Amino acid sequence: GTHIIGYDAFATIQSGVNAVATAGTVNVAPGTYAELVSVPRTMQLLNHTPLGAMITAPGSADKAALINVDASGVTISGFDVIVNQP
Repeated sequence: GTHIIGYDAFATIQSGVNAVATAGTVNVAPGTYAELVSVPRTMQLLNHTPLGAMITAPGSADKAALINVDASGVTISGFDVIVNQP
């Protein structure tokens, strides 16, 4: 289908998280995402492609949580988490 960048398609996971409504779903496309993700409200964060979406820390992160969940009712499924920091 057709997606519009900034409306229903985003370059980062965090941008999708920021845009989704409470209890909504962020479907993450395959790729490697070097970012720290903060989940502030109830939602689903999903990847449907086995070994398709990898989250790793950006080079500037030092002992930071890759995904920080600050809400109840959050589902995170289908990601590979690559720990490359001490």
